[in-house]
Amino acid sequence: GRKFFSNDNLYLITGSLPPGLPPAYDSALANLLNMDPSALLVLVPDEAEMRLWNPPHSALGARLGPKQWCSRLLSRIRSNLDPSDHKRAFIMKPIPVEERSELLSISEAVIEA
Repeated sequence: GRKFFSNDNLYLITGSLPPGLPPAYDSALANLLNMDPSALLVLVPDEAEMRLWNPPHSALGARLGPKQWCSRLLSRIRSNLDPSDHKRAFIMKPIPVEERSELLSISEAVIEA
């Protein structure tokens, strides 16, 4: 898994991804990275919730699974960032609830729409 360091400021994007984070947030996320040189934007998808939002038997769910939806969201966010900041925005692989709680406890903020 990914290792974080004490000087990393983690800003978690959780909840219903991608519908929970509309495009209007993209410029705010870019500004956040500009203002905080130690910031990391971490997309923390909840795959179970995503399956409820977009079940595999739906037309969209059949074409795109949870990983593809998150990849599209990350691409959209990165398109508004300076290319040097692309590595500062990434998707975490699904993690158990206990580890998710630990991640929340060390983060600077949780970003929800």
